[in-house]
Amino acid sequence: MERRSLLGSIITTILVTPSETLASETLDFSLPSYDEASKNKIIDPDIESVNKAIMQKAKKDREIVQNTEKEKETRALRKAEKEVSTDLEALLAQAEIERKAKIEKEKEEARANRMNTF
Repeated sequence: MERRSLLGSIITTILVTPSETLASETLDFSLPSYDEASKNKIIDPDIESVNKAIMQKAKKDREIVQNTEKEKETRALRKAEKEVSTDLEALLAQAEIERKAKIEKEKEEARANRMNTF
């Protein structure tokens, strides 16, 4: 029972207490003046070093993007070269087959002509 009454008194205190009183207790914080804040180097960082770091990071990001684009272009070029190479090999193979067929045809014609000459 004591537990309920203690809990009830806490709830009534919270509900009855105006929000302005709670707000005034929590708003005691104030920001320091600029002169006080500028004395602290953590709050006022060296702008040049921050800008330099940002620029270096941006440059690395651009290089990564450029590298991936270059890699894509390189892959596409290699694929095209491979296709051309495959096509060239096929053409060479076809030319070899045609050459052999032509030689065989010439041999047969030569044999036929020899027989006709006698």
